[in-house]
Amino acid sequence: MAYKLYYNNRLIKKIYKGSQEIKKVYKGSQLIWQADPYEPGSTLIKHIGAYTWEQSLPEGVYDLVIAGGGGNGGRYPYSGVWVFSNGGSGAAWEGRFYNPKQQTIKLYAAANQEAGGASYMELGGVRMITCNNGHDNNALFGQGGAGGTIEVSSSLQVRETRVSANGNKGADAFYSNPQPTAAVCTVDNWGRGGCYGQDPIAGGFQLKYVTMD
Repeated sequence: MAYKLYYNNRLIKKIYKGSQEIKKVYKGSQLIWQADPYEPGSTLIKHIGAYTWEQSLPEGVYDLVIAGGGGNGGRYPYSGVWVFSNGGSGAAWEGRFYNPKQQTIKLYAAANQEAGGASYMELGGVRMITCNNGHDNNALFGQGGAGGTIEVSSSLQVRETRVSANGNKGADAFYSNPQPTAAVCTVDNWGRGGCYGQDPIAGGFQLKYVTMD
């Protein structure tokens, strides 16, 4: 449970005793006020590609962006001409969730070109969000790769969902002007699918602190 303290309708964010900042205030044995563990709006971590971040996360509301990596595109010769097809883009989730108690959070960002890979978030050892990578194209048959799929646990206490989407399928056989498969993630094109001449973009995650409750 989060606690707030007001003085004349003004929310108190910090309390000091002399020069020492007070983190918690009790009335007897009852906790009646608790300071924000981080500055509201602060970014705790932002990373793209093949990386694991794990630490103890205090109770509170957090803003998360997470995306799987993109799949490869390519080309193949057919009847004397080059035919192109694209990789799928990674799945993505963007929104806010409530962490009800101090517990370990684990975030993993998947690399691009990581077959069967996925970016994910765990809370207290429970997988809450999985954003699977987009699939590579099948150049031999001119087929674009499937988009990555998303899985969100019903155990996650979601406060806001802005994006919760499977990735886009890569374009099937075409003959000119290859363009990458659009990302569904809104941050830095994480998870964009590749095409001939342009590599896919890896998965990533960004975590911000919002408020106590």
